[in-house]
Amino acid sequence: RQFWETRTSGTKQIWMGLHTAVECHRDGDADSCQAIIEAMGCTALTLGKNKRFYFVYDERGTKYVMPVYLVQEPKNLLEYQGLNQQLTIEEQKESQSAPSNEPIQFTVRCNIGRDLEVTIDPQKSIEELKQYISTNLNNLDPKKIRIIFKGRMLSNEYCIAAPIAIKNGEIVHASFPSALYQELHQESTQPPNEDL
Repeated sequence: RQFWETRTSGTKQIWMGLHTAVECHRDGDADSCQAIIEAMGCTALTLGKNKRFYFVYDERGTKYVMPVYLVQEPKNLLEYQGLNQQLTIEEQKESQSAPSNEPIQFTVRCNIGRDLEVTIDPQKSIEELKQYISTNLNNLDPKKIRIIFKGRMLSNEYCIAAPIAIKNGEIVHASFPSALYQELHQESTQPPNEDL
């Protein structure tokens, strides 16, 4: 979100349209993405030679450059499946120390620009954290939520305290298809149909 709000080159309308187009692309709707870009009079969304950014040109020839992670899901996130040898020495020490039973308070930063303050037992699983997030986001399907912490995607079987310990005051990221959330949000805010 910060990326889109801090653009100084080009026009704000094109950046807003690109933001919408990129969200469509990330949610698997490439046709809508291309239609939005064409409607703004821009060239097709093109991957740069070094594969680190995408770009388009508007009708005036202004180039709009976006990092690849805005358009595609990162492919280099590590999903831990109990491979303790990949943990750093510090993380191994943290996971081996006796976990406290006191609740942990941390922030879950969602990719829709919303933060959730969470207080949870350290023995709860990542799957249970996803359930909690789901209930706070109009019952979004927990299977669609990915929990990312310190650059790693955490597996459902992990606990809050191990193998990668989430501590008080830290920020955990939750990623999910924003179009799915918006659809659920619209359904929950529509007044019920009344038969006359």
